[in-house]
Amino acid sequence: MSKFSDLIGSINNLFQIGIGGTGARSLRFKNANNGDLVWTPTANRTLTLPDTTGTIATTANIPSLAPIFLGTKEYGDTHQSLSAGVFGNNIGLPNILTDILGKWNSTSKTYTIATTGNYLILSKLRVPDNLGVMGWGQGVHTSTADGSFFFWDVIRTGATNNRNIIVNTRIAAFNANDILNFFTYVDSATVVWVASLTIIRLS
Repeated sequence: MSKFSDLIGSINNLFQIGIGGTGARSLRFKNANNGDLVWTPTANRTLTLPDTTGTIATTANIPSLAPIFLGTKEYGDTHQSLSAGVFGNNIGLPNILTDILGKWNSTSKTYTIATTGNYLILSKLRVPDNLGVMGWGQGVHTSTADGSFFFWDVIRTGATNNRNIIVNTRIAAFNANDILNFFTYVDSATVVWVASLTIIRLS
């Protein structure tokens, strides 16, 4: 049975804890390597805590569960015009709050996926209040077309102080270098009042 050894050293900025026995493992921190956490061997990289029922995974691909992209268009920003009857209305986001990988293209109004995986997409779009009857929708996808990723709504007349907003949330799988469009379709020409797009990599 393996036992915790006395191998705790500080040599050339290397801090190491070793576990003896067959298939010996070590955990180390090395300043010269930007403080990376290194496990040896590379297989079965789990740390089991005594007297608990859980484990802490140590793979290199644990998601951060934090936005890798967050952009907004606020009411005080210049209102973007939307053409009627087309799916090609990509939404501009003048306020980029988080873009960890620098993948937002403000010219094409698109986001490029850096790593293949599953993503949580949260998009919000608001158009002016008290519009006439109009079908409209918004989505985030590699294509600008109708589909399961596109959320539709109908604005109806007769209601006072009508607030027109669509929130679209979904989990989707994308490949590296996929280009995502945050886009809308409106039956009648109008403008964007408020918009936001959040992208979170899950796995």
